[in-house]
Amino acid sequence: MPKFISTAHELTLANATLQKQADRISEPEAINANLKAILVRYGINFESEGLRSTVSTPSHNTSDYDGDQISYLRSTAASRARTQAPQIHARLRSQAHSGRKLSIYGKVYIYIDGALVPGVRYQQSTGRPHYEKATAASVQRQAKLGSFYNGSNDYDDSDTEPELDPLWDNSLLLPEEPQTPETPQDTTLEESTRLHQIPLDWTPGASSHPAICIYIPSKFTFRLLCRALILAQEAFYEMARENWPDIKQGSFPEGPHEVRFGRTEMESCLGALPTERFGARGTKASGVRYAIEEMANLRNAVCHFRGNTARTPSDIDTLLKYAQCLAVELRDEPRALKIRDLRDALRRCAEELREIEEIDPLAALPLFQPRWKAHQELLFKEVLWRIKMPWYPGDYPPAIVRVADEWGKWK
Repeated sequence: MPKFISTAHELTLANATLQKQADRISEPEAINANLKAILVRYGINFESEGLRSTVSTPSHNTSDYDGDQISYLRSTAASRARTQAPQIHARLRSQAHSGRKLSIYGKVYIYIDGALVPGVRYQQSTGRPHYEKATAASVQRQAKLGSFYNGSNDYDDSDTEPELDPLWDNSLLLPEEPQTPETPQDTTLEESTRLHQIPLDWTPGASSHPAICIYIPSKFTFRLLCRALILAQEAFYEMARENWPDIKQGSFPEGPHEVRFGRTEMESCLGALPTERFGARGTKASGVRYAIEEMANLRNAVCHFRGNTARTPSDIDTLLKYAQCLAVELRDEPRALKIRDLRDALRRCAEELREIEEIDPLAALPLFQPRWKAHQELLFKEVLWRIKMPWYPGDYPPAIVRVADEWGKWK
């Protein structure tokens, strides 16, 4: 059955719609009246014809041509009001009141070129862009690096240690840096820093207790290598700052962290440096050049760290020795002693072989299953793989082989 809608109901809906539109039109008219009152209060003259409401009653003098046109092509009351309104020379009148702020319903307006412009929008359009304005974080960071923004050298000469990563295992701590001892005049820097001292049990075939086969925890190894690299960067930076200022300013002006020990970087940095300038501190030019070239090995080990699968304690000690050798050649005794302490810490960590040998008598007991660390299990896997090879030289201690064999039975 079709649904019939009465004409009275449709007229009621139309009247309700017209009433809503009238209410909407009355709101801007009230705001316009308030604006006129405020302008008059500030002594701003205006012509009522130019500020006439754009919702006035349509004129009945519409031409016949408008009646023949489509509805959206016909002229409206607003368009006819704009065309008939006289031109207002707003720029002349705004000069006396430019920049004056008005507050309307809690919003700030500025009178510019005959029109009220929101104050916030005007400020954003004439001021600096938002991405160039300082924030609380940038102000704080600029205060900390004030010397950098003032053009001075921001390199910190203090011996403050970098903060350790909280995710790292800090059970194996780096050694505390001792005070620089006074060395006798008749001893050389190589002897006072024990540059060439290597543990006897790290030499293959020279000891019945070869700790050379022990794996070191990779996190501890990485920390040692990073610390040695930082000390070498600081020693080289100090040398350049004192004796090669042109190189320092051109290659690493902001601090030792910019020193790169890659072979290509060092060749481009020091290629034009005369040989005699390498011996600025009474050093041998050949020794300094050789030490700088060897630093590329330490730099590669840090940048491409692969754990301990291809590094024995003696290999790690050799990398640390490269950094100590550079400090010795540059006559930087304090940093050479610090790197020597890193090498001693590596040696103490290698004493873990004693712990494995002490567990050896218990390894054959039933239900004995200790909790081994990850680097120890890597060592046992390596041992079990190598002893099965026909070319195995038999260089592993017997205690390591027995413990690895018992560990393999449980895996």
